[in-house]
Amino acid sequence: MKADKLRELDTNELTKQSTDILDQAFRLRFQLNMGQPDVLKKLRVIQKDRARILTILRQREMAEGTPAAEPVKAPKKLKKASAKPAAKTALKPAAQKAAKAPAKVAAKAKSKPAAKKAAKAPAKPKAKAKAAKAKKGK
Repeated sequence: MKADKLRELDTNELTKQSTDILDQAFRLRFQLNMGQPDVLKKLRVIQKDRARILTILRQREMAEGTPAAEPVKAPKKLKKASAKPAAKTALKPAAQKAAKAPAKVAAKAKSKPAAKKAAKAPAKPKAKAKAAKAKKGK
């Protein structure tokens, strides 16, 4: 629907159309997931229509001077002074040991392939090995 036609509608009518579009989009998504490819174009069109409606509703809110909904901010966490920090320090050595153990295992795992590679002598290609055996046998 064109934006000019939408601007002629009442605010209540626009909100009703917005909810109707949401319901229609919900049904279309089901059809799309069921494998009907022709539904995709219709879904995109109604999403754009809903965006136009919401834009017009927002413009009307701004024109009326109605304050916009403030975004909700998460409350800040306050640090409490209590006996808990003393308990945390008692747990630290155990936690440090647990953290060091996986690091040691990882370091050993990384060093093993390097040690194996250094211990192995470079392998001769099969053709050269056969040629060397043939010379010794003659």
